[in-house]
Amino acid sequence: MYSNSAKVSKLVVCFLPVLLALCFAGRVSGQIIDRDAIPYDSSLSDQEQNEYNRPEKIAVAKISPPAGVQYGDSNEWVRGLFYYSITKLKFSDIPFNYIVSWDGKSYVGKAGGYDVLPIVDWESSDESLNNCVVVVYFDNNREVTNSGKQKLSDVLSEVLSIYDLDSSKIIAADLSVSEPEGEVSLSKLILNKTGDTDWNYTVMDVKRNVTKRDIDLTYKGSIVSVEVPEKIGSGENFTVKVKIKNEGDFPWYNSGSNAAYIATSDPRNRDSGLYVSDKWDSFSRVVTSEEKWVLPGEEAEFEFEIDTPLIAGEYSEKFELLVLPDTWVGGTQFEVKFNVGKGDYDLVEIKDTETGYLNVRECPALSCKEVGKVIPGDILIKIERNGNWYKVKFSSNKEGWVYGKYVKDI
Repeated sequence: MYSNSAKVSKLVVCFLPVLLALCFAGRVSGQIIDRDAIPYDSSLSDQEQNEYNRPEKIAVAKISPPAGVQYGDSNEWVRGLFYYSITKLKFSDIPFNYIVSWDGKSYVGKAGGYDVLPIVDWESSDESLNNCVVVVYFDNNREVTNSGKQKLSDVLSEVLSIYDLDSSKIIAADLSVSEPEGEVSLSKLILNKTGDTDWNYTVMDVKRNVTKRDIDLTYKGSIVSVEVPEKIGSGENFTVKVKIKNEGDFPWYNSGSNAAYIATSDPRNRDSGLYVSDKWDSFSRVVTSEEKWVLPGEEAEFEFEIDTPLIAGEYSEKFELLVLPDTWVGGTQFEVKFNVGKGDYDLVEIKDTETGYLNVRECPALSCKEVGKVIPGDILIKIERNGNWYKVKFSSNKEGWVYGKYVKDI
């Protein structure tokens, strides 16, 4: 699908003379220099092409200018990298998440915030490698400096802390570029585990100084709206529509190991009597958003069914957003309140049984096939009676027969 591969180290640093003349405006000393501090022409980049997922690995690669070329200032070089990446290499933006320069500076590369992934192919069967943060060290045709090593260690420490990874997830890598071909509009990075012994030793040395620390990043949100029908009939399932705004630092996902679920709350993760067996993911986890990912500042839409009780009255249930496996999103608790009117049908209650359950059969005889089970205390719609047997509706779309000895009219 892709061809014309060329080493990134021979491409990204060959700027046109006009690019070398560009000035750098703004600097954040002592930390990673953010994109806001650099006067990029953001209209050239295309953030609609961004892909998001929770990173599982960190690829660390080294790039160099052509032989005999050196630059005097990394600020000018990194700004030129932005334009060269888009106009010459056909990326949508800088293709790396972070850049560390030979003179001990570090920069945010690709725009998009946390969890944004470069367009990457690994020449490996390990698919988790495609969900990786890419950190590059620009050596400027010099030996890796102590200040460069220290800054590289600082950046890796921050990335590990942000994504709660350990240093075993850091991989020394080599880079190349696969240019677009045919209907493909963007270039890709091609990554390999490095074959450069010296670079591998350098990364191993840097990893020894990597330390995780507390990072003040959060999951939080706010409830925009909760829609519940005004009239709800007994036994008639209804749909709840909820909009929640992402007010935190990380995206929310609708699948995967970090999916964001509407879940039961107060107390959290408890089984709900309003559970819909073929609609909810479990008794306590209801549904994820309709969107593949929801970025900070965006709104997520959730839609789910409630199994309406048969007995008329007022009901309520509390929910909250849960990011798997166990992170609750602050500010997202909401309550669904509803009134159930009396339906135009008869009800029965399942009495105690010797086994703790009662079989539901497809016809009124013990020899008939079992089609389900109900438990003592269940309230069911009575459809008809045939001797000692009751035909009941025991879920939103299932009917069957139960033995009358264990049934009470209500």
